[in-house]
Amino acid sequence: MVASLNGKVIAYVEARMRSEMGSLIQRNGGTPYSAPVLQEIYLKDGPEVRQLVQDICSGTVEVVVLLTGVGTRALIQTAAAMGREEEFIRCLDQRMVIARSPKPARVLRHHKIHIDIMPPEPFTSEDLLNAVADIDLKNRELAVQAYGSPNGFLTKGLSDLGARVREVTLYNWGLPEDLGPVFQMIDDLEQRKIDAVAFTSQPQP
Repeated sequence: MVASLNGKVIAYVEARMRSEMGSLIQRNGGTPYSAPVLQEIYLKDGPEVRQLVQDICSGTVEVVVLLTGVGTRALIQTAAAMGREEEFIRCLDQRMVIARSPKPARVLRHHKIHIDIMPPEPFTSEDLLNAVADIDLKNRELAVQAYGSPNGFLTKGLSDLGARVREVTLYNWGLPEDLGPVFQMIDDLEQRKIDAVAFTSQPQP
């Protein structure tokens, strides 16, 4: 059971889940303070991403590892921008699909794409590698949807299992269009008007 935050002001810098984070803080007795520090920039027009769609459709890529819900959604949006959404969803459903956590799994289920493997909590890269340890990946073409930055630990682990690993970034991070809330948060932190700051992903700090 989570103890009440007793009205404490909790700043959060998540851009994607602003309403969810605010509601969570309120439900636990806190006062939410939103100040997004990053926004995702989709790379759906990038040649690497478009090639990945092509290679999944052609069967060149046999195994797809999806690490985030945002990246999974971006991949489907790229296929849509290419005029191949239905074909892509059908072809992805024919590949071996590995979802790292419930977030990409939720997007896959929305599109009625099956999931072969999802590791147990806490859904780390190590958990994912343990989950696929008994699968024959030798010489299989495997694509990893990156977080927005490379994951050397995971790609090395998959390569050590014999897979031919390709890591593709579908989005990266940029500053929000409006920096006012961030600057105001900094001022309010200095004036001790904020009791705590919640970070929900590695790039945010």
